[in-house]
Amino acid sequence: PKVLPEIVREFGSLISPSNEPKQPGDEVATQIENYLFSLTVLIGLTQRVERRKKGYLDDASGNSSLVIPDHNVICIVEQIPFVSENSSTTSYRDQIVGIGELSWQPPDPNRNAPPFVLPYFVKSILSRFNPVPAISAINGDNASSSKELINEPMGYISNVLVYKSRRGLGYGRVLM
Repeated sequence: PKVLPEIVREFGSLISPSNEPKQPGDEVATQIENYLFSLTVLIGLTQRVERRKKGYLDDASGNSSLVIPDHNVICIVEQIPFVSENSSTTSYRDQIVGIGELSWQPPDPNRNAPPFVLPYFVKSILSRFNPVPAISAINGDNASSSKELINEPMGYISNVLVYKSRRGLGYGRVLM
């Protein structure tokens, strides 16, 4: 995907500039780490696109035909104008400037979503092992009487990235 180089630049392994002399294998190690990271991201993004297309059946409601989509990768795209050489007409090309992911995840604030897609039934099992207090209890609304726990997957926003050249323009707020 077009966004892969930006993801590697932002989250991949980089040799930070320092006064210490570089070891002979530093650059090779960085290239290997970035290649493996790129492969992991590519596989993960491919899984997310497939999971979005298929979704999960909602067995809890008894409606086996209802599909719950999962792993929605959201892209913000700017249309960049350019004039083609063959004609004087202005055309537009798409430039991805930000991405984010919305998915179902176990309600554990101490864990990040894994790099690969877990099936919904696995997320449900993990949610039951570590239930968290309901929002009303966290906010203090009837905190003394509320003993409700959340033990099923909840919506989770992750992997938000805005290109460095487009930061400060409100794209991160749009993604959130």
